[in-house]
Amino acid sequence: MSVLKNIEQINSEPDNVDVVGKWEKIGLLIQIDEDKKLKCALLYEEAIKYLLSNEDIKDSGIYETLETIIFPIIYRVVKGVDVSVELKLDEMKKILIDRFPILESMKSELFMTAIDYEAEFTADTANIIIEKYKKQ
Repeated sequence: MSVLKNIEQINSEPDNVDVVGKWEKIGLLIQIDEDKKLKCALLYEEAIKYLLSNEDIKDSGIYETLETIIFPIIYRVVKGVDVSVELKLDEMKKILIDRFPILESMKSELFMTAIDYEAEFTADTANIIIEKYKKQ
């Protein structure tokens, strides 16, 4: 079951405590430091709103892949940067979307399965975003 389907089953306008609780219930805040959980949960909320409201993305061929990798990228970035860093989903989305041609070329590599290239792409993209934030 996709993350979006799980989210639809949980209330839609929670306060900060509920936001963290919702994402903990789904399991996407496991091993996130307590002082980073709210930041991560709010980024997840923003990503959900983006995925559900952006018709251009839904109509493109990247929606399913984006739904699959955006949450692990957010998770890795939040874990990888200092809590004081202000993370912006728009900046992460831009890097991610700009890198999509790389993902498409990875799909053509016969030796990689779908899980392999998505995992490789996710890790690499998260590392690029982390390094960008560390330089700021």
